Amino acid sequence: MAGVNLWLIWMQGLPLLLRESEQLNQQIAENLVNSLNQQFKQAETLSRDLANIAEVVPYDTAHYQRIFPHLMNFPGLQDLIAGGGIWPEPRRFDPARERRSFFWGRDSSGKLQYFDDYNNPQGPGYHREEWYVPARLQPGDHSYWSRSYIDPYSLQPMVTCTTPFHLDGEFAGVSTIDLRLEGVNALLQEKFRNRPGYAFVVDRNNKFIAFPDLTMVRVDSDFILASQLALFKPVFHPIADKLALLNHRDESLANRDTDSVKALAKAISDASNQIDLQEARVIAHNMGRLDENTPQLLTQFSTADDLLLREPVNVVIYGMPHTFWKIVSVFPVSETTRPAAGISRTVTWGSLASISLWGIIFAIFLWKVLFRRLDTMTAQVMQAAQENREIP
Repeated sequence: MAGVNLWLIWMQGLPLLLRESEQLNQQIAENLVNSLNQQFKQAETLSRDLANIAEVVPYDTAHYQRIFPHLMNFPGLQDLIAGGGIWPEPRRFDPARERRSFFWGRDSSGKLQYFDDYNNPQGPGYHREEWYVPARLQPGDHSYWSRSYIDPYSLQPMVTCTTPFHLDGEFAGVSTIDLRLEGVNALLQEKFRNRPGYAFVVDRNNKFIAFPDLTMVRVDSDFILASQLALFKPVFHPIADKLALLNHRDESLANRDTDSVKALAKAISDASNQIDLQEARVIAHNMGRLDENTPQLLTQFSTADDLLLREPVNVVIYGMPHTFWKIVSVFPVSETTRPAAGISRTVTWGSLASISLWGIIFAIFLWKVLFRRLDTMTAQVMQAAQENREIP
């Protein structure tokens, strides 16, 4: 009985508990993605509200300067929203001016300040920016999330949510909401504060957006790629390689798209000097997935060592809808195996104690009932044999 119990506990029960722990880690990671997604949906909704208002507000500088900064101070998102603006198509707001945008960014005190730098006629032009071109060329009215970048004028690391707006059925420009990456990182770490392990975020190109130790992933104020961190820290290679493999899969799918999607990709690449053809194909491919609203489990694996925890870990990678960011959650294996092993040990000692107790009770029962009767019968047989008589 003891052997059977030990086999059931350690060969059947423990693996089941470990699988349950891994599923719990997966659920924690999914809840984290959902929490982040809710925050980003608010930013996306705000960008859409700005676009809707831009469609009805008359072209008037005073109106724009009064209305749009007020809307960007959305309650509860001031630490996350770095700024935003309205970006009419060239010569749409003012036929005499090719560039007439309205952009506000937060200063060091957190107040929104107006920047006119994007309207510099000597500049590259906002209508060729990576966050502008896909929103202009996409077939629908979905919001587009940019890759991470350093704003050249506010000098803040950010990502941009861009929503197109139309006048008289024609594309007229975009509205944007910029998210401060430091705010994304603070939000992420707050969600993971009371849990073992940590989480980080990379954009669609595997460029870091959030990481527990920002000094490891920033060079000259800009964030690096996961592959670059692996060059500096080889222990990060397993995660970086897995992220690269996921991107390679997406690129392979994009290369097998229809001719219309490939034509859209070429148009995006031709219109922006910041987007090469391969990235444009991934962007065009993702535009067909903008109706997806559920986080997708991309992969789950284990590594023997970790950059921050310095022990074996389980890694769960989720894809976030709309942004196509990857949320990477890292859990120490010890925190997964320790509870399962503790439960197994408790059940083992409990079952062995129970078996021992019942064994003692059964032995006493046998001694008092069966063995004593057998002794009596044996004594009678021996006595009868000595007296040469039959047992009554």
